[in-house]
Amino acid sequence: SQNEQKLLGRAGDSDDSFIRRQRRKTGVYSEWILFPHTVQALIWARTRRELHGQFGDDARLLLNDAGRPYDEPTKSGNANQQIANRFADLIRRVQADGHPGLPRRSFKMVRKTAATMIREIADGEIQGVFTSHGQPVSSDELADVYAVRPFGKLFTALKQLEMRLVPVFE
Repeated sequence: SQNEQKLLGRAGDSDDSFIRRQRRKTGVYSEWILFPHTVQALIWARTRRELHGQFGDDARLLLNDAGRPYDEPTKSGNANQQIANRFADLIRRVQADGHPGLPRRSFKMVRKTAATMIREIADGEIQGVFTSHGQPVSSDELADVYAVRPFGKLFTALKQLEMRLVPVFE
């Protein structure tokens, strides 16, 4: 709506899609505008997930071929490495498909790289909102008490990042 656009400080587009969540680690509410490629991937994932049944608001979206969540702890209680392993597989496949110079990075570097790119485009406050940190303005503990997080600025930065990544998606 126009009121929401005014509050966010950003004109929206009717084609914009968003995702919202509360980060498990910090309980911080966040939202992001999605790239069209991400929307396509989420539609694919949801269609695949619905085949497994028991799909609802609290269900995990991504399941492995056995129907188990990728982030489910192992039988011995350790952190599951399925996502990290699939990411490493992807890097190896891209290297084998003619891009041997693609550097090997761990999956956790994706989040760090994205945060760095957002910080380059915007600033540290917007990077903190992007990463759902508990206190995006380190010098002001009460910032979240008195003001809404600047999601409009984050959405603008994400649109700029999307344009910067066009060669990757091509």
